[in-house]
Amino acid sequence: MSAIGAETPRALLRGRRALVVGGGGGLGSAIARALAAQECRVAVAGRNVETLAASVPDLCAVRIDLLDHTSIDSAVEQAADALGGLDLLVNAAGSVAGGRFEETSLAQWRQSIDIKLLGTLQVIRAALPHLKASRGTVLTLTGLYGKEPHAGQIISGAINAALANSHKALASDVARDGVRVLSLCIGGFLTDRLMQIVSANAQNAGRSIDEQLQHEQKQLPLGRFGRSEELADIVVMLASPQCAYLTGSTLTIDGGAAHAI
Repeated sequence: MSAIGAETPRALLRGRRALVVGGGGGLGSAIARALAAQECRVAVAGRNVETLAASVPDLCAVRIDLLDHTSIDSAVEQAADALGGLDLLVNAAGSVAGGRFEETSLAQWRQSIDIKLLGTLQVIRAALPHLKASRGTVLTLTGLYGKEPHAGQIISGAINAALANSHKALASDVARDGVRVLSLCIGGFLTDRLMQIVSANAQNAGRSIDEQLQHEQKQLPLGRFGRSEELADIVVMLASPQCAYLTGSTLTIDGGAAHAI
């Protein structure tokens, strides 16, 4: 049997220490639960500790506000202290404003950049000493519009493209320290946030929410949105030594929705 087949991801991830930023959201909480099920020691971080505790009970919860860059270092240190270090950082936080260019304000651009771009990069900066010590991994969720521009999501596209670019550069910079860096360019997954968008689209189109959901899913190659558990399973695999030779890539996980190569 090959080295890869000799052990399961469960054995490979046992005892790893993971921080999931945005762990109270639909995707972040699914990722945190999947990592914990694989015997990782997991801390979750978000703005509302009560929401974190409700979404992922029994896990270490740390308050972090990506708009407050000066507090990020202490939040990451708190998580690292609780876990005894860090082997994995998952960035799953930071929503941005939607809209076409002329509909967006300078304030929306600044806030979105501060949260999603600068906030994420500051979390990575704070976690890097721990990840270098453990030869760990950074996985950041970005959005499909960073790869395939959309007029109605111009802020999202610009920020997520910047994240993919910065992660590629960082991956080369820290590879000799044993740190892997990947960005996951994701499409639509069935979360509360996605359903809010579907609801708004339904109102604009004069459809019921269920009709709008079915309409949007029919446009996708697989005929459906993804499930958060499916993304969590991919994160578990990418975090394992089975993917030790994979770094510097932006992986598209969208059920075939993107038209770009």
